[in-house]
Parts: sequence; structure tokens; C-alpha cells
Amino acid sequence: MGSRIAARLYLAALLLTLSWGLLAFGAVYAWAYTPLAFAAFVVGALGVVLGRSRPWTEKPVGLALALIGVVAALQLIPLPAAILSRISPNTLRFLESVDLSWAFGTRGAHPISIAPARTWLGLSLFFAFAVLLLGSARAFGRVGVLAFVRVLIAIGVGVALFAIVQAALNAGRLAYEVKIYGFWQPIYRATPFGPFVNRNHFAGWMLLVLPIAVAYLCGMIERGLRHVPGTWRHRTLWMGSPEGGRAVLMALAVSVMGLSLLASQSRSGLSSLTLALVLAGGWLAITRGGLRRLALPLLGLAIAGIILLAWAGAGVALGRFSTAGSELGTRLAAWHDAVRIVSQFPLMGTGLNTYGSATLLYQTTSRSMHFQEAHNEYLQIAAEGGLLLTAAVVFCLWRLIRIARSRFTEGNEPTLARWTRIGAATALIAIAFQSLMEFSLQMPGNAALFAVVAAIAIHAGGAEPQRQSSHGHRTMLSRRGEGVGPRRSTRTTDDAGN
Repeated sequence: MGSRIAARLYLAALLLTLSWGLLAFGAVYAWAYTPLAFAAFVVGALGVVLGRSRPWTEKPVGLALALIGVVAALQLIPLPAAILSRISPNTLRFLESVDLSWAFGTRGAHPISIAPARTWLGLSLFFAFAVLLLGSARAFGRVGVLAFVRVLIAIGVGVALFAIVQAALNAGRLAYEVKIYGFWQPIYRATPFGPFVNRNHFAGWMLLVLPIAVAYLCGMIERGLRHVPGTWRHRTLWMGSPEGGRAVLMALAVSVMGLSLLASQSRSGLSSLTLALVLAGGWLAITRGGLRRLALPLLGLAIAGIILLAWAGAGVALGRFSTAGSELGTRLAAWHDAVRIVSQFPLMGTGLNTYGSATLLYQTTSRSMHFQEAHNEYLQIAAEGGLLLTAAVVFCLWRLIRIARSRFTEGNEPTLARWTRIGAATALIAIAFQSLMEFSLQMPGNAALFAVVAAIAIHAGGAEPQRQSSHGHRTMLSRRGEGVGPRRSTRTTDDAGN
């Protein structure tokens, strides 16, 4: 009883932390990301304590994350000007250009980072979210992920409904006239959607939740139809069962979140989700012996997508793709400047979280706007971290992919838990695609959710809590076609805890 209460309290604290990061405008302001970082660290530490009785299988990812932290910390060590000029000569040139004391010859010790305060902030947030990732992975290995995922999907439906209603109420208004929650108007020009200042950042949050909901739905269908004859009549009858009804509700949840993504008109969000789902579907078709077992879920998703597109209006939902060419030039200009910064700071970069400071000097494109981000997470990492930090990040991603892949080969997870892991992996692929064009993960609220989704992908599967199932009803349907009445049957191991 005590362990069950502890598990529920932990999941509640985790969900409250993620909800704060979501509802506080993505936690982009200091008053929002400061308590978010503190809560993430505390919840992550509690997760480590909660999972202390389990083997430390996440150690490779932890060591890789620590390597990133060490490399970023090296950027903060004060160095004499003579040494700094050898390691990062353009740091001195930048300081001479923006700092009068350096311009007039005062040369004291200075870190490699061109803006140490910003690097300290970036390192602190990274540390908090790294602890959250490791702690969540260890906690999920003990308490399971299904209860957490169900509430997360419910939160996703709630924020999707809010975003849709808000967009409808603000129809016809210019972007800078839209007030979030009816009272909060961003200072800078933006395109608010839902609780986010930028619709692409809303899409980034949804990319981390929607694939999990889709996978959860597929798991419900696969488990529910396992004992049902493969005829449309029996499958229709199953939909009228309690478990079929829950699957229908989940399908509605997926539809609402999908509609909100369409309504956001985020090109990066829609294209990234499509690519991720196609890749995940192809991988499942290859590894699971064809598309036959996935035919019904895939058909349902295709029909739902067509209905949502027709409902939202293809011209409205996809109209922004027609203007992609005009905005591509802006992206290319930002990427060109990022590559230029990489060439100027090849070894150690400008310092974590300092891209906006670097473009004060190195931005060569239109001066009508200031690029504080590269609009490409990978280029920005290379610009801020140079070769060393980029190598550390690549190593961490490799370890993350490797341990996630090893989880899929274990093959001892219940149906829904396995599908949830597939959904988490698909979500990570989707946000990885969007990161080629946007910077959603620089929103602290999205970064915290990313850490938890990564934890779902790599956690060591444990026994999920038992839950009532309509297995007996499935048995009745499966035998009705044989002229045999209902018969009580035992639950299989694979169904336990789903």
C-alpha cells in the first residue's frame, strides 16, 4: 500500500511539473522556467530514489549526459587572455567588439563562452532536465508508464480543445492582436496558439504526445481483437464492448489532438508527424511480419486523417504550405549565419545558450529582425558547442538510440506498454524532424516533456499494475461464431497490466 501511494504521488508530481511547463506559455519567461527547473530536478531525484531497488540499466545514457554537462562546464572556466587566444581567438575578437573595457585593452581572464551568464542558465536547465530524464526512467521501471500516459493524453486533449476554441474566437484577428488566455499579449511579433507564444512550439509539444496516443490506440485495438474472429461483423460487435468503447474514446482523443495540430497550421509540425508515422509504420511492417496485423489501425488512422482534413478545410489547414518558398529564404539566411559562426568558433563554440548573443555581431542577413535562434537545433548546437559539444551530443543520442533499441528486443512487455514505448520512439523521431526547421526544444516546457518521453522510450519495462479487462467478453465474441456460448477464460500474461 505504501509503495502504491508513493507511486501515485510521484506520477502526480511529474504531471504537475509538465503541466506547469505547458500552461505557463511553454515556460519561456524567467518566472516560469526557474520553478520548472527546480521542480524537474526534485522530481527527477525522487524518481532515482523510487527506483533505487532496480538495476541501473540507464547508466550509459547517464554517463553520456554527464559528458555533455562537463563539456559545457569547460566553457565557463576563466582563462587568461593568452590561453584564450589560442583556444578560441574569436572569443577575444567578439569581446573587443561588444565590450568597451576589452576594446580599450583591459584583458583579464574570461571563459570561452561569450556570455557566461547565459551559459550558466543553459547548463542549469540542462542539468535539471537530465536528472528528470534519468529519474523518470528509473521510476517508470518500477511503477509503469500506462497510468502516466493516460493522464498525459487527457491533458493533451484538454489543451487541444482550448487551442481550437481560442483559435475560433480569434478568427479574423491579426497575430499580434491575439491574447493568450484572453489577457496575455506577447511583446514581440508572434503567432500565438493555445498556451504557446508560437504555433510551431505548440506543434512541438503535440508532436511529443500525439504519437504516444496513436500508439496507445493501436495497442488497444491489437489487444482487443486478439481473441476476436477476423470478420467485420465480430469486429463491429467488439466495438460495442466496454474495451471497444474505450478504444473509441481514445480514437476521439487522437482526433481532437490531430485537429488542433491541423488548426495550428504549423508546416513543420504536420510534415514531421507525417514522416515519423510513415517511418514507424514501415519499421513495424518489416519487424512484425507485414501490415496485416496493422491493417485496421492504419485504415482507421487514414480515414480519420481525411475526415479531419475535410472538417478543418484543406485550404485552411494546408494553405501555409503554398507560402513555404517565400519563408525558406529566411530560414536559409539563418542557417548560413549559423554555419558562419561554426566556422569562427570550430572547437569550443560560442558557449551554450549564447547563439542570440553571437548574432549581434555575426548576423549578416536582414537587420529588420534579430535571429536569437538558428531555426535548426543541430546547427545551433554546433555553433554554441563547437566540435567537442557536438561530439558529446551525438554520443549521447547514439547511446539513447541504442538502449531504446535494446528495449524492443526484450520482448517481455505487455501489449499496451510495448505500444507506448513505440509511441515514445515515434514522438522522438517526429521532434527530431521538426528540429531541422524549428527550435521547439528550446522552450523549457517542451524540453521537460522531451526528457520524460525519452524516459518512456528507454526505461526498463516492469510489471504494470493490474487492471480490470473485458477479456471474458472478447472470448464470448470469439466463440459466438462457432455457436458456443460465453465461457470464462483466464488472462494471458501478455494482457496483464494493460
